[in-house]
Amino acid sequence: MNPPSHAIYVPPRPNLGPELSSSERLPLPTAISVACVLLLASLCAWRLVSRRTRARLPEAPGQPAAAASPPGPRARVIAGAEAVRSALVDRFGSSWHARTTEEIVVDSSVVDLLAPPMLEGLADFLRLADRAKFAEGADTAFEPDVYGDLWEDLVGEVVALLRSDAGANTKISG
Repeated sequence: MNPPSHAIYVPPRPNLGPELSSSERLPLPTAISVACVLLLASLCAWRLVSRRTRARLPEAPGQPAAAASPPGPRARVIAGAEAVRSALVDRFGSSWHARTTEEIVVDSSVVDLLAPPMLEGLADFLRLADRAKFAEGADTAFEPDVYGDLWEDLVGEVVALLRSDAGANTKISG
């Protein structure tokens, strides 16, 4: 009989593949150059992104605003229409946000509130504002009607009328 052997079995090592020779390794100056180029590229990308983000942010309230030119006729007409629609929402409720111009001018509550000439002027103004709002071109392509400042007077009267009795149509139950 053979004496028991005390040999230790060692499992085989995994094959890690061929080792790179010294000629295949990246030289130190080249590695440093590649790292510098990557660092410079990431810095440029970060500056570009931060500039775009900063350009989108509104100005701080304490800083003076840039010298802005007065709004053109197109912007004034759109702002007037927004004021009228806001007054309608304040008076009749939030469902008026979604109303079109045609729905506004035929609604019985508006018809009862405004005199026929004022209602007709409001309809014309809201249609003009819709054309201004959804026009393809810029301010130069938009020419308001010959009435010009009369629209501003009409908007002021309609908004004042809508806001004067803003709570008059509410009913108290109890």
